[in-house]
Amino acid sequence: MTAHRVADYMNLDDKSTQELLRSRLKIWEGIIQGGDPDDFKVSEKVYFSHLLATLNTEFREAVVGFVNNDFDSMDLDGDGFISPKEHRAFFYGFGIPTEHSAAVFEAFDTDRDGLISREEFVQGAVDFTLSEDENSPYNCFLGPLVK
Repeated sequence: MTAHRVADYMNLDDKSTQELLRSRLKIWEGIIQGGDPDDFKVSEKVYFSHLLATLNTEFREAVVGFVNNDFDSMDLDGDGFISPKEHRAFFYGFGIPTEHSAAVFEAFDTDRDGLISREEFVQGAVDFTLSEDENSPYNCFLGPLVK
């Protein structure tokens, strides 16, 4: 659903939509760990069991791969950068209010060139995923979180 929302938001053609869908499905397959990707359902118990097992073993090693897949799914024009519009599409696709995108984009665009490079994205996403620093500038990765 997120891939289709992003495709609609960005007016992607069929080929680009299919590439985005494949990328998002690859991420989902990693989460369900060998489950049926065509079912699109996993129980809460199985999800958290797989998530915890992954976090405590393979995930720490594979997180950069997942993050690179995320980058590729956000770099819709394939130019090697995430533009502000592509970032808003990511937020829109996940149902995150797009007005929060600008502040997150600014946190990730550390060289202030108006684009998020793969290196900037990987650094921020890995920090968001693995860091326990409550003051990390990347804590905003998915917009403001509810306490």
